[in-house]
Amino acid sequence: MQPDTSLEKDISSLENALSFIDRYENFNQQNQRTLLSIANKLKEFIDRSPNKPIYLLNLLDMLYASETATSKIITSILNYQVNHEFVLCRMFINYFLVPKGFNMQWFSSPCITAETDRIDICIQEKGKYAIIIENKLKGARFQRNQIARYIGKMRWEGFKDEQIFVIILPRYIDSKLFDHINQSVWRLPSDWDSSNQERNCRWESDTVSCQCDGDKDRTCEGCEIDLRRKFAPRTLILDKPFPDWLEDCCLPILGKREQVLASAIVQFADYLKGIYNNRINNKLNMEIVDFLRNELLKDESLSLAGQAKLIEAKQAELEVLKERLKKLRHSVYTDLIKQWYENLKRTPWGEQLIYNIDSFYIEFNHIQCGCWYETDDKQPYWGFWSDKSNNNKIRKVHTIIEKCRLSKYEEGNECLAWDYTDKGDEQCAQFYHAAKELGYLE
Repeated sequence: MQPDTSLEKDISSLENALSFIDRYENFNQQNQRTLLSIANKLKEFIDRSPNKPIYLLNLLDMLYASETATSKIITSILNYQVNHEFVLCRMFINYFLVPKGFNMQWFSSPCITAETDRIDICIQEKGKYAIIIENKLKGARFQRNQIARYIGKMRWEGFKDEQIFVIILPRYIDSKLFDHINQSVWRLPSDWDSSNQERNCRWESDTVSCQCDGDKDRTCEGCEIDLRRKFAPRTLILDKPFPDWLEDCCLPILGKREQVLASAIVQFADYLKGIYNNRINNKLNMEIVDFLRNELLKDESLSLAGQAKLIEAKQAELEVLKERLKKLRHSVYTDLIKQWYENLKRTPWGEQLIYNIDSFYIEFNHIQCGCWYETDDKQPYWGFWSDKSNNNKIRKVHTIIEKCRLSKYEEGNECLAWDYTDKGDEQCAQFYHAAKELGYLE
């Protein structure tokens, strides 16, 4: 009987394939170890450099400035006057909005407000212009119809479309942020002045999206859908140029008496650079480029084209490493969420907890209190959440937080209060006992 050579060939091919996969994986792991080694060397190099970043002591970072606080800081800076002239606001508009079609002849005596009519910052002069500044520096998500509602509000106050400008201060650098914003943010439904959870176009299970976000061809009845196109020429995404403007344009014109304002501008500009990962000087940048050149381009026989190809390959490897680290971080944080849940489950009230892979919470008075972790978050956070917010729920949450003597937290719409934490189980236990003592669990 002849041996089954076909079967032997199949087995041999499978063994070769598995061997290749093993060698390829070992190659990838070696490349990633090399990249991590270079990253460690780079950190040591920066630490030794005489041009390394200065010692940081930013009060806004230390005090965890809220979105509301940053809006008030910007408003206070723009409200600065010399002989009744809004010099900084004039410079701001001239620098950033004249290229967007703003006519400086409109500018005279602006009204600059923060947190009025739910608009983070508004600069306006009746019958002349209205500038809507949407502050997303803390990473808050856009609410359904958000920009459209602000435009509707300005129209209701008598401004024409060509007099309305929009500025968005983002949390992250994104060259295509305008296109990445949900289309519902720019759509104006007929019931736009209703609350977020009362609008007909809402998704019941989603606190920020509109039904048209799930179906790009869907249009709500009476919904104005082309505001994105209309306002694109008068919309500015303002990120890295903003702190540069504060330092380069504002500081030089301040007199010696304005030391407090100058200090505030320096701190705020540095705070923004921290958000945009821009706290580094040009000399150090050049040193880092030379360091990487010496580490990566050791083969002097490589042509310039070959060097460019090698750098592209390393960038691709870095992207792979970045994605794997991101997945690893998500895995570790979901394990931490589970550990917190398991710790609390052993308490007398632990059976009331509702657990999912990346969250757990206890519910009372239609308020969820617990911990969550989402992929893009820098770490887990505790929070109080409700799909139908009202003043009574907000009052109860604030009372619980005050009883726990917490002074630092963020506020949203459905997320009544939240903050990042590395002790979620302890924090939630504290909230539970405070709510029980206040009689909110009954």
